[in-house]
Amino acid sequence: MRLVVIAQWKNELNTYRNLILCLLCLLALTPSLRAADSSARYFERQLPVSSQAVKERQAAATHALMDVLVRISGTEDVRTNEQLLAKSKNALSYVEQFSYQQPSIESEQSDAFELKLSFAPSSVRALLADAQMPFWPVSRPSVLLWLVEDSAEYGRQVLMADEPGSEWAQSLELASLYRGLPLSFPLLDFQDQVALSVGQLWALDEQAILTASARYDAQLVLVGKLTRTSNGAILSSWEFFHQDHSQVYDARSEDIDAAMRSGIGPVADYLASQFSLNLDTEDYFNVEIDGVSSYRDYRAVMSVFEALEAVSEVRVQSLDQQLLRLSLVSEASREQLLGTLAMERSLEEQSADLQEPAFDFTPGSTLGSNAIRYHWQP
Repeated sequence: MRLVVIAQWKNELNTYRNLILCLLCLLALTPSLRAADSSARYFERQLPVSSQAVKERQAAATHALMDVLVRISGTEDVRTNEQLLAKSKNALSYVEQFSYQQPSIESEQSDAFELKLSFAPSSVRALLADAQMPFWPVSRPSVLLWLVEDSAEYGRQVLMADEPGSEWAQSLELASLYRGLPLSFPLLDFQDQVALSVGQLWALDEQAILTASARYDAQLVLVGKLTRTSNGAILSSWEFFHQDHSQVYDARSEDIDAAMRSGIGPVADYLASQFSLNLDTEDYFNVEIDGVSSYRDYRAVMSVFEALEAVSEVRVQSLDQQLLRLSLVSEASREQLLGTLAMERSLEEQSADLQEPAFDFTPGSTLGSNAIRYHWQP
C-alpha cells in the first residue's frame, strides 16, 4: 500500500512540474525585448575644458560625440559623414548627463576642469541608423595582447603592459577605450615563460604564441614588437590571430600614444567588419537549445539571448522536456550571429543546420537555412 501511495505522489509531482513548465512557456510566448546596455562606458567621453561656459561645453560635446560614434560604429568613416557632422553641432541634445570635476594633481592645466559627458545609447544608435552607418554592439571579443620591446639598454624583453605606472599602460588604456576594445594581458608567470620564449615572440612564432595564449581563452590574440630609434620615434610591427585569419602590419610613430593607436586601430577595424550590424536589415532565426533541465537553466538561457544587442526580439516557441525552441529577429547576418553566440561559453553549437525546422517565426516563412542548434552547459 505504501508503495502505491508513493507512486501516486510521484505521478502527481511530475504532473504539477509539467503544468508549471507549460505556464512558463505561455508567459514567455509574449515578445521579449533586448536587455538594456550595461556597458555605459562605451557611451562616455571625458575631456579637459578651461571653464564651465556653455559655449565651451557645446564644443566639447561635439568633439566627444564624434569620438563615441567612432567607438560604436567601429569605423573612422563617421568623421567624414556629412549628416553626422551636421548633427554633431547639436551634440548636447544627445547627452543624458554631464558633470565637472577638478583635474588630477599631475595635470599641467591646474585651472582647468574635466568634463564628463554620457550620451544616450538609443540616440547614438538612431544617429548611426539615420546616417546609414554600421552599429557595433558593445558585447565584443576579448583581445589578449603580448608586447615585446627591443631596447638598447635591456635588449629584448616582454613588457608588463598592464602594470600600474607602466609607461605603456595609460597609452594602451586610452587607445583601447577610444576604439572600444576589451584588452587583457598575459600573466607572464613561469607557465608563460616556459610556453613562449622572448625569441619566439619576437619571431612571431604562430604555433608557440597560440599555444601559450590558449590558457587565457581570448577570442583574438594580438602581438606587438616595439623598437625605439635614436631620435625617440617608435617602430612597431604587429600581428593578430582570429580563428583562421591573421594579419601583419607595421607603423612608425612619434610617441607611445600614437604607437598604441597604430596597433589597436587595425584590430578594431577588422573586428568591426566581422560584427558590425546593418541597421536597415532584419532576418529571422530558429534556435534549439537542449539541456534546459530546470527553470534556472531556462532563465539563464533567456538572459543570454535577451542581452544580445544583435537581437531585437526573442520569442519562446516551446519547452519540451529539456529542449527549448526560440525564434529570433536580428539585424545580424547568420555568420555574425554565430560569431556572437560563439563568445557565450555556456552555449555549445551542436549542428549548424536543422534538417527539418520544427517551427516558423511567421506563417509561411521558410527558415531552414537559419536554424541553429545548441547544447546548454552552465
